[in-house]
Amino acid sequence: MEYSLEWHFCLYYQKVLDINQKKNWTVIDIINWGTDFFRLKGIESPRLCIELLLCHILNFERIDIYLQHDKPLTQSELDSLRDLVKRKAEREPIQYIIGKTQFYGLEFKVNKNVLIPRPETEILVEEVLKYKRNFSEPKILDIGAGCGNISICIAKNWEEASVIGIDKSEEAVKLSIQNSNILKIENIKFELMDIMENIPSGKYDLIVSNPPYIKKSEYVTLMPEVLKYEPSEALTDNKDGLTFYRRFAELLPSLLNNNGMYFLEIGYGQSEKVSELMTKSGLKFDFIEDFNKIRRVISGFKYT
Repeated sequence: MEYSLEWHFCLYYQKVLDINQKKNWTVIDIINWGTDFFRLKGIESPRLCIELLLCHILNFERIDIYLQHDKPLTQSELDSLRDLVKRKAEREPIQYIIGKTQFYGLEFKVNKNVLIPRPETEILVEEVLKYKRNFSEPKILDIGAGCGNISICIAKNWEEASVIGIDKSEEAVKLSIQNSNILKIENIKFELMDIMENIPSGKYDLIVSNPPYIKKSEYVTLMPEVLKYEPSEALTDNKDGLTFYRRFAELLPSLLNNNGMYFLEIGYGQSEKVSELMTKSGLKFDFIEDFNKIRRVISGFKYT
């Protein structure tokens, strides 16, 4: 009987992570093995994945795994690593496995109740901070705060601002509060609110949001890491992807102060339809492109 390469590799995988008294598995042994194993499983960035898992298990920075490449792992460390490798082999996002991610130079706790922050969303933060000179002690609203990454980064870099983040998920609000406490951000608060059902009180100088904008037909084609693990309500409206922009077009004129600004992340190919909605509401707008020259953010003023 012939066995596939994957079968042989899985057998090797079990041998590696079972304790073998005749062999001390060092950090570099695990890196080399894990890179090959994840590559065979079709995991993106296989070396980075095994390095991050090792750092998590050993409480290392990435530089440490090379400075201590000959360090042998204990049985307890190997057992823990085996469990994490299995989770990654099943396509669970590395951020959920290690419970954290980086965004705009800060580390955030994440879990399966919130969307994993994407690098392109840093554009939202950058665009908001460009207008620091235009506002004195502004009130800023973040709609759909998730783990709090957008609002926390704005608050940290704009100490004169008063930032409020809202989300309809109680677990997301708890996590965002935890992140703000860990990062010692004082000019921010988070509230439980569904923007589709409720209207925030007061008026704001800046409103920012990264809403669920993936249309239903595209959502079902996403990678397994996204479909199986990330919260669908943070990704899609289960319709045409424009539900939240219709709501924003309805609410922004009354929520924004005169000369107030809004910043909304949008999806690929949505710029024309979103611009039509904003035009009907009397809002001025412009587009900001991402790293791939895709219109990623719509921003604009409410003029007097």
